[in-house]
Amino acid sequence: MFDPRSLLGGRGQSATISDVSANANGFFAVGSVAVPVVVLDTVGAGDAFAAGLAFGITAGWGVERVLELASRLASLIASRHGAIPGWDPSELGMDIPGTPSPSRG
Repeated sequence: MFDPRSLLGGRGQSATISDVSANANGFFAVGSVAVPVVVLDTVGAGDAFAAGLAFGITAGWGVERVLELASRLASLIASRHGAIPGWDPSELGMDIPGTPSPSRG
């Protein structure tokens, strides 16, 4: 039986599989590195992941960058209490055009 975890290349708990599909050549995966956080509340994390996907896709980003944003945003939301916690784009650890950049001193 096929085990999708075999596609992680030994990354184990440090990776997520965002899409596993079958085509004429077999299975392939598109994934992104998981952001390690202490999970406090998962309410809203799925919505945040979807928002990251929508933002990245409409911005015309590539698949890997879209998934990175979605994963980082969902992880950030899961690390906070409540479905709509306060957060700042600088906390995502990646540059997002049109958002304030953290000061670099």
